[in-house]
Amino acid sequence: MNDDAIAQRLADLTPVAFGAVVLVMLAIEGLFPLVPLLARRERFRHGLTNVSLAGVAAVTSVAGSVLLMVSAAWATRARLGLLNLFDTPFIVRFAVALVSIDFFEYLRHRAVHAAPLLWRLHRVHHTDANVDATTAIRAHPLENLFTYPYFAAVIVLMGVDPLSLVLRTLITAAALAWHHSKINLPPALEAVISLVTPTPRTHRLHHARDVRFTDSNFGTLFTWWDRALGTWHPSSRYVDGQTGLDGFDSARAQSLWGVLRSPFDRPEADQREEEQR
Repeated sequence: MNDDAIAQRLADLTPVAFGAVVLVMLAIEGLFPLVPLLARRERFRHGLTNVSLAGVAAVTSVAGSVLLMVSAAWATRARLGLLNLFDTPFIVRFAVALVSIDFFEYLRHRAVHAAPLLWRLHRVHHTDANVDATTAIRAHPLENLFTYPYFAAVIVLMGVDPLSLVLRTLITAAALAWHHSKINLPPALEAVISLVTPTPRTHRLHHARDVRFTDSNFGTLFTWWDRALGTWHPSSRYVDGQTGLDGFDSARAQSLWGVLRSPFDRPEADQREEEQR
């Protein structure tokens, strides 16, 4: 079986693997919670909303995944991109792809926080007041219309091959489920791990309701970019505080329909102020 066949087989398994990792993280956070858990029924309702949103977003995420695979295959066949300028072992190509794509993901993440239109789409991810492993799959379908073409361009620019792309996707999926979870680690162990990769505590800061911390700790696989570019905050500043965004807490705003229309809504607090005038 050649590399392309292996890549396709792994790509087919990615959604199942992602779902399995999310379930494992939910089970572990139930045993070792970082913060108090919701009642079982509320946890189920919350998870169902996020899973349903991912189901709706599958329309754009599946198409986007195909675009990425086609872009990687084209770049490899046509010898496009930085990695195709040299004959290097696969392990080197994969390592460079893993690190470089994560850097471009850091830049993308900062952009969707900075650009008002992109933030309206991305804030769906941040309106989750109960951040847990299922938050990893909470993204608005329209955000994918920016995300996937962006990464397709990155793949061609870097010359990422299909197998490296799929392996990176699997690793990233596991990392997203991990650092969105509520798993409580011993502080000393977490301090060591966070020197390299985000942890539940450090990423929880990124989801803080306190806006002073929302624009920090953007990293997905590595914390290096935040540390080097001035967006790193240690989790000790904010461990057990609330997550989510003010103005999106009602049952309506947290329903599937409310989440889908969220980019087109004003925060409920703004609406109430206008009605009182």
